[in-house]
Amino acid sequence: MTTDAPAAGGFQRLHPLSPLLRSGIFVVAWAGWVINGSRDGIDGREIAVSGAVALVAGLLLGATSWWFTRYRVTADEIRVESGVLRRQSRRIRIERLQAVEVQQPLLARIVGMAELSLEVAGGDDSGVRLAFLPLSRAVELRRQLLDRGEVGSAVVDRETEVSRSSPLFTVAPGRLLASQFLRTGFVTAVIGALIGLAATSAGGEGVRAVLVVGAVLGVAGFVFTSFTSLYGFTVRESDQGLRIRHGMLGVRSQTVPVGRVQGVVLVEPLLWRLLHWVRVDVTVAGVRGSGSEDGRQVVSTLVPVAPRSQAIGLATTVLGTDPAAVLLREPPRRAAWLAPVTRRRLAVGVSPGLVVTRRGLLLRRTDAVRRTKIQSVRLVRGPVARLLGLASVRVDLPPGPVVALAAHRDESEAWRLVLELVDVPLR
Repeated sequence: MTTDAPAAGGFQRLHPLSPLLRSGIFVVAWAGWVINGSRDGIDGREIAVSGAVALVAGLLLGATSWWFTRYRVTADEIRVESGVLRRQSRRIRIERLQAVEVQQPLLARIVGMAELSLEVAGGDDSGVRLAFLPLSRAVELRRQLLDRGEVGSAVVDRETEVSRSSPLFTVAPGRLLASQFLRTGFVTAVIGALIGLAATSAGGEGVRAVLVVGAVLGVAGFVFTSFTSLYGFTVRESDQGLRIRHGMLGVRSQTVPVGRVQGVVLVEPLLWRLLHWVRVDVTVAGVRGSGSEDGRQVVSTLVPVAPRSQAIGLATTVLGTDPAAVLLREPPRRAAWLAPVTRRRLAVGVSPGLVVTRRGLLLRRTDAVRRTKIQSVRLVRGPVARLLGLASVRVDLPPGPVVALAAHRDESEAWRLVLELVDVPLR
């Protein structure tokens, strides 16, 4: 079948293969049970029976969910109904859509299916997913929604033109893999594991073997997950902003709308700085922040690793102003009482369009925020800072990776910075 199934009242159902794709989680759970129970002497008959039960249960639950899930697209809204015992009906105004993305997990990619993810302005529970649709239908539906809503009111998304355009930047697999091994967290974990092995040398070969296997599996899993998730990371220009595509086992395509970017952060781990490598993250208004395991985290990643010159070029494209051109000033010497090691790494600078802050020793980060996107500005002083005549200035933005903090400034300078950023005229 190549089309999604019709339903009554102008509604449409998801593709009939959706239950089969959704049942994959039951198969994974069954495989885990088999592996964990293999040492208990489970015979082939038990494995076959349990596998059949897991598969049938997954198919039944998936088919039931598929039958009771339907959607309808009108001129001004998309309506999604779901639920068996507890029916839910979501009505989403198209003009409130913040992002419409096509995603392809591994199994869906194999059979030509895709998941349509709708991000709506609102809270953490503002996302809707249609899983699964034929890839062509998902792309066409995405185009329709973009054409009808404010997401694409002044532009027409041309997926084919975007895919054929020359990429602005592509992350080479070798550089991506090397960057994972050179991350500060990875190096710290390896050093910790080696210290642990040395400390348990008296425990015998068996203890050390278990520790070695556990450490290797943990490190390999970390690198494998990051590498496969970010593999083939490509950035292209489109009418809506910067179009990002990445993934080995599951392909994800996302758009960073330049107009809604609040700020950019350039992240430089210690070992990366030797190679002049930088990661670029962005905070985008209306899109959930980073750190989740469902793929949302890559919404905020503009480039996972790039040479510094190219990273700054992409940041300039997004911000409209070169953040590296902003003159940064260090805090006064007495700030060393509060930051004896990192005092010289702290800095802040202001230009007509940006406020830029820098901090961090092992993990240096440079946060650049559009002044027109600042929500509020706070001056923070602890008791020791007050005695030293110091204060910190924090720039508030929507949730995301960008956190602009001008730490341990002279108190009078901090007040001037606050007044300048909130556009209060000085007398």
